[in-house]
Amino acid sequence: MALAVSLLFDGATTAAVEALWQRLAEAGISTSMLDLGYSPHVTLTVVQDETLADELQSKLQRRAWGGVLDVEIGPVGRFDGTDVVWLGCSGHRLRAMQRDVCSLVSHDDIEPHYRPESWIPHLTLQTSGDAAAGWALADHIWPTQTRAKATVVELVRFRPVVPLWRAEFRTTP
Repeated sequence: MALAVSLLFDGATTAAVEALWQRLAEAGISTSMLDLGYSPHVTLTVVQDETLADELQSKLQRRAWGGVLDVEIGPVGRFDGTDVVWLGCSGHRLRAMQRDVCSLVSHDDIEPHYRPESWIPHLTLQTSGDAAAGWALADHIWPTQTRAKATVVELVRFRPVVPLWRAEFRTTP
């Protein structure tokens, strides 16, 4: 099993992405994200060494997470040579937060695609299935960038996904 630190979204964004996952399933394209059984998220880092869970949780708990994180979600993308289709994510503090989370563990413990120098911020729509059809459907449903709010940071063990720790970001009046 591995560990991941993820950002979770506000209710409206979560519902919209889950509806897109459902459309992919209904079209017979992919059920992979529904099958995962976890909320729509952006993974900040992945560590394969499960024995680091307590240490990572302790370090995460000592962080001052600040306010809700504004994120732009979209457009649709795909990792070349894979069935992975995703929505790109960007935001003023997103990369800085990812670098900060990665600094909590040894660089060598981080999965290569999740190291700061190679990380592509994204919200996964499918990990298996017909990528061309998934991309086309997602692009039709989510054609432009949409504003969202990341409201929670969470440490999980996966597969299956088991939340180990979470912190909610402060909301500003």
